[in-house]
Amino acid sequence: MVADDLLRKIGFEPEDATSDWGTMLQRRGKKEAVAQGGWNAVVVLFGAEDLLNPGGHPLLRANGEGAWFGWPSSSALEALRDAWLEEPDIEAQRRTTRRIQAQFFTDLPDWPLGLYQVDSAYRRGLRVERRGLALPLNVRRDA
Repeated sequence: MVADDLLRKIGFEPEDATSDWGTMLQRRGKKEAVAQGGWNAVVVLFGAEDLLNPGGHPLLRANGEGAWFGWPSSSALEALRDAWLEEPDIEAQRRTTRRIQAQFFTDLPDWPLGLYQVDSAYRRGLRVERRGLALPLNVRRDA
């Protein structure tokens, strides 16, 4: 696993705890120490549409108990996200996005470990509303 190898190279001792989805969901919600069944990091994958903008990007949230698992807190990052949502135009959003990026690398609510591309092929006669990660969602036969 690439992430496992990277974590070892930077000094961590990761446990490759491959499991079924239900077990992972139970474990990632625990805030106890690893010895008591908790965890320190989990590798997750997102489709690009989930990360398109700071307003809906789940890993940019830093609102403590309401944030993604790991529960990061950063009032500065949250204030910038709120400002981005209120900006009147795309240029103002771009300026605020740059500030969000700078704050992200100060607070590190998550560690992006990489990017991957999923190739997908669709047969003729199917209408796929959302291209990208091949999931059987929003797919229908053309009439």
